[in-house]
Amino acid sequence: MKIIGAIAAGIGTVIAAILTAQNAPWWITKIESILGGNSTSSSPELTTSQTQSSPTPTPSVSTTPTSTPSPTPTPLQAIEAEQTARDKGVTSDLLQCVKDNQNTICHLRITRTTDGICGIDRRAVRAIDLAGNEHFAEAVQMGSEEGSWVTTNLIRDIPIRASFTFGNDLQTVNNLAAVEFGTGYNDACGHFVFRDVVVK
Repeated sequence: MKIIGAIAAGIGTVIAAILTAQNAPWWITKIESILGGNSTSSSPELTTSQTQSSPTPTPSVSTTPTSTPSPTPTPLQAIEAEQTARDKGVTSDLLQCVKDNQNTICHLRITRTTDGICGIDRRAVRAIDLAGNEHFAEAVQMGSEEGSWVTTNLIRDIPIRASFTFGNDLQTVNNLAAVEFGTGYNDACGHFVFRDVVVK
């Protein structure tokens, strides 16, 4: 028994000497682990690669430009008249007289109580300024017709637009003593006079 113990002690000494040397074989380490009863386990280093996620791109939203709706025109009947004259079943409303470039234009609304054709001749339309000067219309308009002489078929109680265009001789005039006109042959559709008219 003493011999066996001496042999074991000698082997342990040899192993210890070998372990002190550099680059000891792995099996020597294993034997020393078994003989010493201490097992050193090393866990492999776990490296995790964290991937930095790039921000998700925001999808571009394509917006179709919406067209701006055209303003609804004011109904002709809703426009307030500055003056009103009536004759032979026809109502003539003076809406306004305004300066437009080199011309002066008087806008009207004409309504008839019965169906029928009415016409306006520019020579039957005149404006009289405060100095007593006459100014005859250069053109007249009634409905869609425009010229020196126009006619249109009026429908009962349905108003229609009309206008008188005067030349540049009224450009310095801001007030008129009167605007006068007749409609139809021999004023068959009425004769109308508006007094103290303001030119805007």
